[in-house]
Amino acid sequence: MKRLVPLTVFAILLGLAAPAICKESTRGLYVEQLSKPTAKINNGVQYWLELQRNGKKTKVTNRSAFFDGDKLRIHVKPNFSGYAYVLLLQGSDGEQSVLFPSAGLGGNKVIAGNEIVLPVAAAGKEAWMKFDETPGTEIVRVIVSRTKISDPKTELPAKESVAVAGADTGDDNVPDDTQVCVVASKGMKVRSSGTRNLVVETDDAPQEQGHTYVVGKLSKVLSIDIALDHKPRG
Repeated sequence: MKRLVPLTVFAILLGLAAPAICKESTRGLYVEQLSKPTAKINNGVQYWLELQRNGKKTKVTNRSAFFDGDKLRIHVKPNFSGYAYVLLLQGSDGEQSVLFPSAGLGGNKVIAGNEIVLPVAAAGKEAWMKFDETPGTEIVRVIVSRTKISDPKTELPAKESVAVAGADTGDDNVPDDTQVCVVASKGMKVRSSGTRNLVVETDDAPQEQGHTYVVGKLSKVLSIDIALDHKPRG
């Protein structure tokens, strides 16, 4: 993936679990903190991926296949106020870089309950990550922290991150003390996974479909590694 043009990332995993599990745990914990902004209960985010292909925009998950020329951006809504970061952890040709914040893309401050589109663009414009002509597995890391991080590339150990596999490769991993819930539409095909602390819930509500919730301990910075399968077009 080349340097991203004026943009998270997203995940769909597991075999289906009972909807009540997700509603009463991950989503419930996320909403509890959001509804009590002065309390410090947990660190949580809700996010979804937006794909632009041939001029058409759709909501997707990282279980989809991505092709040369596709553009992607991440919609993130934290349940606490802090700072957001986006890193290209592994590009298809091996490069690593901090995609956001960067010069010209605005500040990385996030506010509890407010959705931010990453990376940030200038007023009235859109910023996107664009897949170049080098196929492979891209891994994008999204970090949301209550405090500023001086060097997001080195300060967080890999074992602390939630890893979400792409369509064809890799394994999902949810560390202890972190919960992940993916909200899928009925009939959506989801690759089975044995990852604990991660459930998929079907929901007919359009505003919920395609959303992922990640909730972790208050003492833990939320770091999510999203694998994207980049395939050659045609």
